Amino acid sequence: MFRRGLGLSVVLLLVVCSPSSVSPVTVAPSAPGGISALVDSVAPADDLMSTNFCDGVQVSAVVVVTAWHCVAGRTPDSFDVILQPGNLCYPDVSFGARAKPIEIRRISSRPDLAAITIANTPGNRGVPLIPLASVDLADTTETFAVGFGETSPGQAASCTVRTVALRPVSAALCSDAGITDTEFCATPPTGADTNTCPGFSGGPVYQRHNGALRLVGIVSRGKGCTPKDPGVYETIPQDAASP
Repeated sequence: MFRRGLGLSVVLLLVVCSPSSVSPVTVAPSAPGGISALVDSVAPADDLMSTNFCDGVQVSAVVVVTAWHCVAGRTPDSFDVILQPGNLCYPDVSFGARAKPIEIRRISSRPDLAAITIANTPGNRGVPLIPLASVDLADTTETFAVGFGETSPGQAASCTVRTVALRPVSAALCSDAGITDTEFCATPPTGADTNTCPGFSGGPVYQRHNGALRLVGIVSRGKGCTPKDPGVYETIPQDAASP
């Protein structure tokens, strides 16, 4: 399920997908450096999608950030972090490294952000990480989310990464989702036919500034995921990258 909303009766959690509802279609040919997938520790090596429950993004050699609601109540030994996943599905699984979490830390200055410290192995290093930056709320700034989830209601999840174009909008449009001053509200651009839906929780949100990508947040919550539905996206403080 996937989290978007205030009350439990309307909250959707952008998380789990069933292995029987997976699409092998590649919507994005490649992902920016640092994208990660969270899977149960018992996930078989040749079928990671079967237990993929959230996305994340690597912000340093030993820290991956995700949505707090993805890992609340979990222990470090209950899941693994898949770094630089190319394909999560049998028989074409490919990824950079399978990292073991050591610690889960809630970022106290953010309502829905967690930092996962992972074991420092050679597979963690050398990933071309995208620099952290403050979100630019100008609706002319190229903004997009990346993840393995659905991009429209009822659509199958994806074995490979998808991108969803976004544009920042007034926080008032997300007021019924309990938006705070560390979060931003965004919708797909006019005419778009996709949105961040189940399976995108915790995944990165990027903006392009003068041709360079910047990591400005992660997918959090909202109400619904039609192309007209606004969503709440959590910002990432610079100190989140410190273990």
